[in-house]
Amino acid sequence: TGAAGIGKTHLVAQLRTEESRIAWFDGPCDETSAQAYRPFRIWLQQYFRQASIKGVDENTAVFHARFDDLVKAIPDPELADELTRLRSMLAALVDLILPDSLYSRLRPEQRSENFQQAIKVLLKAESLLQPLVLHIEDAHWIDADSRALLENLLLHVSDYPFALVLTARPDGFEPLILLDAPQTTVRMTAFDATAVRQLAAHHLGSTPSDALVSLLLERGQGNPFYTAQLLHYLRENGLVAKGELVRAGGQAALDALLPVDVHNLLVARLGQLDTDVRDVVAQAAVLGHEFELPVLREMVDETALEQSLAAGTSAGIWQPLSTGRYLFNHALLRDAAYTTQFAPHREDLHRKAARAVTAVATPDQPHYATLAHHHDEAGEPRKASANYLKAGDEARENYFIHEAHRYYSRGLELVETGKRRLPLLLGREAVNHWLGNRDEQRSDLLKLIELAAASSDRQLQADVGLRQATFALVTGEYAQAIQHAQRTTSLAVAIGDRALEARAMHRWGRALWQQGKPKAAVPLLKRALRLAEMADDAIEQAQSLYDLSILAYFEDDYETARRHLQQAIPLFEAQDDKRNLIRCINLLGLIDNAEGNYEAALDYYQQTVDLCRAVNWPYGEAHMLAHLGNGCFELGEYGRSRQIHEQALAISRSLGDRESEALSLDTIGMTYQFEGDLRTAKTTFEAALNVHQSLDNPNLRAFVLTHLGIVLTNLELIEQAGMYLYDAMSLRSSTGADRTGIDTEAALAWLDLARGDTAFAAERALEIMQRMEENGPSGVELPLHVYWQCISILRTVNMISEAESALKSAYMLLQTRAQRIQDDALRQRYLTHVPYHQQIVATYQAIIST
Repeated sequence: TGAAGIGKTHLVAQLRTEESRIAWFDGPCDETSAQAYRPFRIWLQQYFRQASIKGVDENTAVFHARFDDLVKAIPDPELADELTRLRSMLAALVDLILPDSLYSRLRPEQRSENFQQAIKVLLKAESLLQPLVLHIEDAHWIDADSRALLENLLLHVSDYPFALVLTARPDGFEPLILLDAPQTTVRMTAFDATAVRQLAAHHLGSTPSDALVSLLLERGQGNPFYTAQLLHYLRENGLVAKGELVRAGGQAALDALLPVDVHNLLVARLGQLDTDVRDVVAQAAVLGHEFELPVLREMVDETALEQSLAAGTSAGIWQPLSTGRYLFNHALLRDAAYTTQFAPHREDLHRKAARAVTAVATPDQPHYATLAHHHDEAGEPRKASANYLKAGDEARENYFIHEAHRYYSRGLELVETGKRRLPLLLGREAVNHWLGNRDEQRSDLLKLIELAAASSDRQLQADVGLRQATFALVTGEYAQAIQHAQRTTSLAVAIGDRALEARAMHRWGRALWQQGKPKAAVPLLKRALRLAEMADDAIEQAQSLYDLSILAYFEDDYETARRHLQQAIPLFEAQDDKRNLIRCINLLGLIDNAEGNYEAALDYYQQTVDLCRAVNWPYGEAHMLAHLGNGCFELGEYGRSRQIHEQALAISRSLGDRESEALSLDTIGMTYQFEGDLRTAKTTFEAALNVHQSLDNPNLRAFVLTHLGIVLTNLELIEQAGMYLYDAMSLRSSTGADRTGIDTEAALAWLDLARGDTAFAAERALEIMQRMEENGPSGVELPLHVYWQCISILRTVNMISEAESALKSAYMLLQTRAQRIQDDALRQRYLTHVPYHQQIVATYQAIIST
């Protein structure tokens, strides 16, 4: 990192000359472009030898040839297959749309994850052929999607020899959060007198005088780029000779000749170019830091263009790239050339640029965003807003949601009439939903409601109604969600749109479910499923089946849950919907875990972790690791459980996923608890509670309070334990969590015993056992731990027959679950390494033997 002109690019250039066996891939960021994955797309254009001077057919043929050569060379068959699967995603990133491809089949939200996966797999494949470095230049201008990709790029790639180098200005750049990779930051500082002297000698070919070095230090401030530009200026104006300053008119005259800052210095240097060259530089600057030759050729006379390009290259203004593009040698040079144009002339240049871009545009490469920018800067709001709409739609279709949001927002700033605002508002509302910008989404919806109410278009009214239902659902306004979904259902029936009716019915069922009315939700979800089947809407079918499986799971109807999942999985597979496929497999694991099929559950959880890593989904990985860690916890593998949860914890913290962070801390606390390290358990539960202060999830908070209360009871911190446990019970009551409340009731009975209230403890224990006998263990977090707490209480108060009855039930449940574990060693561990399992077995056997 370092200031502009401090030498970051030069340092990287020097580094790459020192090791010829390493491949370097360059991805420059651009201040003037809002394009998602901009640095990666520029690199891919070069990697696949795409050129704007070629036609689409030629570029497509070159792409396939380069791609096929790579696939043949990859030594890892699985990696080669995965790269082949993602061919169309890489093609789309260089503006080539392959027909009947993965890209064309995917929904927008699926495209984003596949874009990221395609880039990562390509880098992994290349690194197996030759160690590589990916260089992201000017990372302070990086777009949000590229930043997210970079933070995921180095996860789980320890077997692949590639590195990441970023050059950035420190202002406005937040360091990346990289979990799996060592990182070093080089902070570059200004040159001292010795370094400035060496730089001057290199440029002048002679030893500089002390007076010259002093001037360079004063005016250049130790910045190598500024200093070099000053040296160019001095030499071009005859103000230095043989290392000495030339003061024809004395120091005052010299001071008058020298520009006051680097911007004016660059302007002065550009002003010394020939008129034709200056004109071309000005027109190129309008096109951006990097510009395409075909566009510039439409703006400039061919003869003047070739001569000016050569002159600009000789003067160090720009450099040619290998793909029909040119690049200004420094962003400050382009800025100087652009900002010195008077506003009317700059607008004329942008109009000229818009005409040039229109001339080179094709149906496959319409350049909507570029056209919108030029029309905008040319003061043509009507043309600009029309192209911002098209650019926003194009970006939204690829799930480039930050880019789409910028285009829609700028388009809305430029239009006033409702008719022209409507499509821009529809686009931005959808993007705001994905981004989670709820305040702006609410504002957009209010405007859409007003426009729909003034319209006789019932399709529009139904569309807006569905958006209202969706918004109310995600913001927890379930009664409103139901009202909007009901009204949308009626409209959908009236216009005969079964697909829309299915989606509205689905929202209606979801809202009832979230209201705590799962039984009322089921028929609506089944109706949504039937409508989706009639409308041939596979996406809605799969989502309805998945939701029905979750409802069945929470009702302990595991057979129905499995049946729905078995129907949903092929539908998600056909859509190549990896994330929902992962969710289905995870739910299969949860079902097996609930039934005590721990080995099968662990297999499912491991599948989901592997899939999350394969598709580069760290959020999902954190959740699936947590479930895998929980499965290990159930088997008494506390060390392994803790290790897995610590991996999940690191990912959750890097993503800012506070709820997952709290869940992992809670389980880690329990591993210490059951290993007997109560002090560490206490500290860990307190850390989880601290995280919960920023969350609004009373049910999960009650779990942590319960676990902490038990530990405090065992540490004989009775007053604190009571405070936390009664808080937990209050939360259980407020959320209606009757079954999970049994764990808290048992903890309170344990507390009663610890403080000598044995009669009250026994009364609680008997009531808990009765509820367990009537309702079974489903829904209780740790039913065997609850059994052992109650058994211990009843034995302490000498209620022997009641204790033995509870012990028999506990032993039968434990053995039933243990018998489902096929592996003998794992089954034995389950019985002996979980402390309350071991105590149940030992006590039962002792009673039997006597």
